Amino acid sequence: MNFAADFDVDAFLAPLQEKYGKGEVVAVPTVAGPMAFRCPTGPEYARFKDARRKEGDHAAGKLLLLITVVSPDRVAMGPILEKKPGIIDTCLDEVLILAGVDPQAEAKK
Repeated sequence: MNFAADFDVDAFLAPLQEKYGKGEVVAVPTVAGPMAFRCPTGPEYARFKDARRKEGDHAAGKLLLLITVVSPDRVAMGPILEKKPGIIDTCLDEVLILAGVDPQAEAKK
């Protein structure tokens, strides 16, 4: 999915980059409209990893998105994820990349 042609991603991200830092937020186009997420902190990422182990990928992904969402706000995000749970799959990789996960990395032993 792409952003609408008339959507100004730079203008959307500018105030968030000012608050969180350039390269510390990401905008993601979704079926519910554009969303923005900030990079998780170390403890937040650890909480996600623990939830993934205990509750599974979907629940942990939802947790991480609710923790890091900056647009829309958390209060609005909960019902959106309940109605459109596939948004978790759309956005999670982008948040993990912000956290330093490289989905293309190949470990050599």
